[in-house]
Amino acid sequence: VLYNQERAEGAHLAAKKMDVMLSAHAPYYVNFNSSSVATREKSEEWVLKAQRAAEDFGAWMVVVHAATYGEVDGERTTAKVISSLKRIRKAMVDESLSAFIGLETMGKKAAWGTVPEIVSVMEQVEGVLPVIDFAHLQARGPELDRDRLDQIFGSLPNMPRLHCHISGIEYTEAGERKHLRLGQGLDHQMVLSSLLGSKIDST
Repeated sequence: VLYNQERAEGAHLAAKKMDVMLSAHAPYYVNFNSSSVATREKSEEWVLKAQRAAEDFGAWMVVVHAATYGEVDGERTTAKVISSLKRIRKAMVDESLSAFIGLETMGKKAAWGTVPEIVSVMEQVEGVLPVIDFAHLQARGPELDRDRLDQIFGSLPNMPRLHCHISGIEYTEAGERKHLRLGQGLDHQMVLSSLLGSKIDST
């Protein structure tokens, strides 16, 4: 996690002046469910480094791709994610780091990150919010329609704000293949209309 602190502080001031909310993204190679203890420890440190950067940038959230399942089932993977995030949160409190941890819904079926999995973590770890990537939800299936979107929004607990990603998507039976332009592989107008109807404050 490399950045120029002076420029980060300048971006913080500029965003504040323009009333723009910033978010950061932790490295994509984070995996709290790795079979390697060293990789799990490095993953926790990478997220902490991203949190320190977010503090300098004034970002309100650090988005995280938390884990892959590997040879482990969803329940045990969730337990590993919770353990790592509890250690990260303790370090954040000790360092007075204030950004939320945003757990992103994942598009590949081999990756941890369904809405129910993320909600279960929120119930046990303070300072964690969902990041809904609608293209990922479409790719993972079942395909998005109004009823499924309403069910997803209704399953989310109360939160200060919902952070979202939206794009087009190409996918296979295994899930996400690649992101595409808006309008390709996902009806973004339907998604945005449903999000607006949910009355959830969103970015």
